[in-house]
Amino acid sequence: MKEQDEIFLATMHSSGGHANKDTGLQVAASTDGVTFRNLRGNDESPIYAPAGGMRDPSVMYQQGHWYLAYTYGPSIAPLVFVAKSPDLLRWTPVCSLRLMADKANNFIDVPQWIVDPAGNVHLIACTDCDHHWVEIHPLNNDPATWGDQANWSAVTTLTDQDGKPLIQGNSFVPLHNGTYYMAFNSIDSTVYFLRTSASLTSGWSAPRKLNIDSSVNKGDSENLVFLANGALRYYISNGNFEKKVIWYADSTDLGVTWTSPKVVTFKGFDREGVNWAQFVRITDSAAVALVHKQAEEMMETGQRRRRRYE
Repeated sequence: MKEQDEIFLATMHSSGGHANKDTGLQVAASTDGVTFRNLRGNDESPIYAPAGGMRDPSVMYQQGHWYLAYTYGPSIAPLVFVAKSPDLLRWTPVCSLRLMADKANNFIDVPQWIVDPAGNVHLIACTDCDHHWVEIHPLNNDPATWGDQANWSAVTTLTDQDGKPLIQGNSFVPLHNGTYYMAFNSIDSTVYFLRTSASLTSGWSAPRKLNIDSSVNKGDSENLVFLANGALRYYISNGNFEKKVIWYADSTDLGVTWTSPKVVTFKGFDREGVNWAQFVRITDSAAVALVHKQAEEMMETGQRRRRRYE
């Protein structure tokens, strides 16, 4: 892996299909956001396998540690879990956060970390029973206080410019020049939209349909990321069709026009491909150096194993 000033990470649950009580965390790294390599070489076993399984893992680097947000594999309770790691490989639980009372459909979908312009940490996620998007944040940015939900805010429902709840499919939010951008798919996953807002929790603009090649319709949003040159990159998966393909398309005019979708490549995983992943661009120099060091160590380990059997 060529060393540079940024790194892209893809986090995903193990197994080839939907998450279940046995699925765990897998992580892949990339220098270009297009070709991702298993952080553990060709070892596909879960890095972290909490009780109850894992789905929709999302990672963030903060104050010298990695923080993971994820939900249960099956629909057990409407919880988001947070875990902590010094190196992406060794994880310890931090807390579980209840986002609503128990419902007939307890799924919480695609939690995502967001850091606002003041450096405050937020989590957003979808309550699947009504497809409302909600936000919760720690009352103190010191992670040592995060273990108790009493030290987190009340849950806030994200609203549009008319004060109505956002009801939509997978949604992902990056921040750029003081403006939040949100890309999402319709609930039936047939088309993709973009909203903007000066606030994370309110005032979101009316959705604008994205002019993206229809070949990626009927899929799921997987992430919206701002690149170093200011371009937007939108990751889209084949979703519940489970064709094990994820595409990306880029836009240099803030989502007005998009390049033709191209396939994201994953190496060191099932030959058939990866179906769901969350993507994040990391620019913290310490975090980037750490991932490069891990990749180099894994490459050296693989070379030693190959020599052993030659």
